Amino acid sequence: MLGIKPESVGTKDGTYSVSYPVRDGVFKGFCEEAAKRPGDTFVFIIDEINRGNIAKIFGELMFLLEYRNEEIELAYAQTDEGEESPSPKRFRIPENVLIIGTMNTADRSIALVDFALRRRFAFYPFYPDDEFCEPVLAEWLKAKRPEMSHVAGVVKRFNEKVVKEFGRDMAVGHSHFMVNELDAGLLEQIWEFQIMPLIEEYLHQDPERREEFKLDTFLGDNAETGGAEEDAEEETVAEQADTEADGESVGEEPDGDSA
Repeated sequence: MLGIKPESVGTKDGTYSVSYPVRDGVFKGFCEEAAKRPGDTFVFIIDEINRGNIAKIFGELMFLLEYRNEEIELAYAQTDEGEESPSPKRFRIPENVLIIGTMNTADRSIALVDFALRRRFAFYPFYPDDEFCEPVLAEWLKAKRPEMSHVAGVVKRFNEKVVKEFGRDMAVGHSHFMVNELDAGLLEQIWEFQIMPLIEEYLHQDPERREEFKLDTFLGDNAETGGAEEDAEEETVAEQADTEADGESVGEEPDGDSA
């Protein structure tokens, strides 16, 4: 909103001193621009909102988030020297401003979110295994890296085990694997240096179970499933061939002269 910003100020004798004038913050300028264009929708996104000090981030805005038609006098409307701030004293959040805050529930810090903030926001969960997120990786691989389409199944089986062992909040998202250069070698690197460190944190009291979550475990499942399907198809084809051969034998007349 408003805050002091350190600035270097030149003096007559050629030296510099540091000044701390009050300046507009990003959100205030954002809202002022939105107020000039009431027909447009402005979306302000705060990433990892639960990692900050909510009271300090929002301050007096807590009131304005709920009462958009109200105005408040900003806390830093004047500088330390008593001079007027270059911005208007009173402020409100326009109706056409939407605020979206993202949170990662894996670190459990969402439990510390202020109840006043919870009352002013609607919370919508996105899990890697829900109907919206789960197809994302498979569709992306099909379009970008069709030769690596099996990775979607690997991740799905991995997350099923993670959810069973540690809970849904600990499932791994698809962004790890949405890499344009993805191949077998890069997949191994991603698994070793991004996925396994997470597992080690989950298993900090039971490190000997680390082997259960290695990539080969889930690639093996994929290979076995694929092989079984191929065998089943071959058996079906063989059975059809045998049936057709038997049918031809039954329908044929015996060789030799008829009586």
